[in-house]
Parts: sequence; C-alpha cells; structure tokens
Amino acid sequence: MTEFSVLLRNMEAVNALHNAAEKRDYTIELHFNNHVIPATSLVGIFSFDLTKPIKVVSSKENDTALKKELLDYICD
Repeated sequence: MTEFSVLLRNMEAVNALHNAAEKRDYTIELHFNNHVIPATSLVGIFSFDLTKPIKVVSSKENDTALKKELLDYICD
C-alpha cells in the first residue's frame, strides 16, 4: 500500500489525479475526513473540500509511478 497527500487546487490537478487513477488496473482511493471514494469518481472528488489536502491510497506497494505522475500536487 502506498499513501501520500495531494492538494487539488484547480481543474488541471483534479484531471491529473482522475486520469492517473483511470489508467491503472488496481485500486486507488481518496480519503478525506471519514469519507473514502474511488479516485476514478469525478463527482466524488468534487464532493471533497479541495482547499484541504486529500490522502491518496494506492493498493500497490511502493507505487512510485503514481507518485511521479502526481508529483506537482503532492503536499507531504
């Protein structure tokens, strides 16, 4: 499992996260407060407070490819 936080300040960041999740064949979830949604759900992403960091949880161990793809948005 890989965990890191991202800050999605604009539509470009939301699209980058969504597209990165869509092209993977394993589970990527977003955790915010007590809510968990699949990273492939645009409606779910927009239900979060995007002014705050959101935790990305990948089911893949040491998911460096995902982290590299989202490097511009990682905040931890």
